[in-house]
Amino acid sequence: MPPPSKVPRRAMQRRHVRRNKPSIGSIAPTIQTPFARSTLEVARGVDRDQHETDGQDSDVDIGTDSDGDYDSNHDRQSRNPHRKASSKPTKSTRPLPLEQQESDSDIDSSTESESDAESFAESGYFSGEENPDEVAGFYGSLIAQYAEEGPIMANHGENTKKMTRPEERRWIEFCRAAKLEQHEAMEACKASIFKAYLFWRTRNSRIKKESSIMTYWNVLSMVYAERTKRYMDGGVLYDIGNWIHTSLTPEFDLDTSKKEKSGLFVEDLDLILHFHYVRDEELYTHERLRVQLALILIIAGATATRPDALIGKVLYKHIEFQLFPPAAEGQRPRLGLVWNLEHVKRSAGVSEKKVFGFHEEDTLLHDPVLHTLGLAFADDAFLNGFSGPEQIYDLVVPPRSDRLRLLWKRDWAERPIFRTTEGLQMALDKALTYSKTRGHLIRLGRALGYAKKLEFYDLRRGSGKKLNEALTPEERNKSMGHRLGDSSTYVRYYMGDFIGSDNQSIVSSPFKKTQN
Repeated sequence: MPPPSKVPRRAMQRRHVRRNKPSIGSIAPTIQTPFARSTLEVARGVDRDQHETDGQDSDVDIGTDSDGDYDSNHDRQSRNPHRKASSKPTKSTRPLPLEQQESDSDIDSSTESESDAESFAESGYFSGEENPDEVAGFYGSLIAQYAEEGPIMANHGENTKKMTRPEERRWIEFCRAAKLEQHEAMEACKASIFKAYLFWRTRNSRIKKESSIMTYWNVLSMVYAERTKRYMDGGVLYDIGNWIHTSLTPEFDLDTSKKEKSGLFVEDLDLILHFHYVRDEELYTHERLRVQLALILIIAGATATRPDALIGKVLYKHIEFQLFPPAAEGQRPRLGLVWNLEHVKRSAGVSEKKVFGFHEEDTLLHDPVLHTLGLAFADDAFLNGFSGPEQIYDLVVPPRSDRLRLLWKRDWAERPIFRTTEGLQMALDKALTYSKTRGHLIRLGRALGYAKKLEFYDLRRGSGKKLNEALTPEERNKSMGHRLGDSSTYVRYYMGDFIGSDNQSIVSSPFKKTQN
């Protein structure tokens, strides 16, 4: 591709002008001024919000540095040295005679058309001043560059990459055993070769379920797409899928049963947490692990989110405490909590973050605010050095502010709140792993007497059922991270096997005739 100097000069100049051209109706940047110092001295660093005015509510940051950096050029308007002052005459505001007046729609449409035409003319493309050969040469070289680069591969997440690497190593082992050249065998995309691989894969492993071999086949198709830079032929996918069901499964007597889809509800969660805190005799390496597991269960149950978005991914900067004024005179302030879950499951290479708000619970056993406070106090993570809840509840929200925001120390803001151990002590920066937390949950379920192995997804199914009953399908999909826009994902993966409705009474009840 030619360097920028080869791009049509006129087009580049026009683009530069348009970038610096203020859009019609845009709002000027808010002037940033240092926060006004609050008269309250209950804690150091209590600063008023930069946007506060006499008639507008705002926030107050608890722990904001008073000597923070501010934009020194906040009161300067951006000027474009290439743009000249407009010389167009100003339209008269005097009303026209009736016969000369136009409808508002005609004026709007004509103005919009003129604006579009002017923008297109300013772009510099197809301008008579450009050399056609120069423009054609530029785009010809651009096409050649893209052709040389070839297809762009999918932007897979780290979990997907970890899943494909072992399957790729298995494919290499199979090709070595069958004396095949691995690249040629993959690119040939022959169903017979893939069938032989899956036969070898099942024979030389401890695979007992049909769903497992189906998963390995799906992963291998992803490896094929990465190697060949194209999707596998649909006919091959159709052939292999049918062959697994009709031939491979009977050959190795694979189990075709589905995993039981049960749900845990708040009553079950309280039972688990009570045993976890009161009756469990398990000795943890550090008792913080016990509190962390409880908080993970509480947040997972309250948000119906995937466990991978919580364990090892949430930093202190993703969490914020906010203190609100009392609901009534004589009461203490209300403490709220915000969790920003950024590391959710990706779709088409993009993850859509979810922000949840929590309030204090009457049942302290599953109160997310209380548990998060306990971990923060243990870490001494608050910028103001709060060591107990009474120091927070003694704060007063200024009359013209709607809340106080409690900030973290700078070094703690970048550390995970759920951490693992190093020896007998808690690590400062080493995040908790999913496998370790899952093991603690399984052991806890066995100690409680659950016949089924407990999983975090049991909480997600139970909470999903409650959300499905209370929210619209769109709100449920947003909360649970479903992208298809319908209920198919919920029905397939999260609706329990047990039919909870009283179908007998519904069917047996006599029909009621409505009177017109």
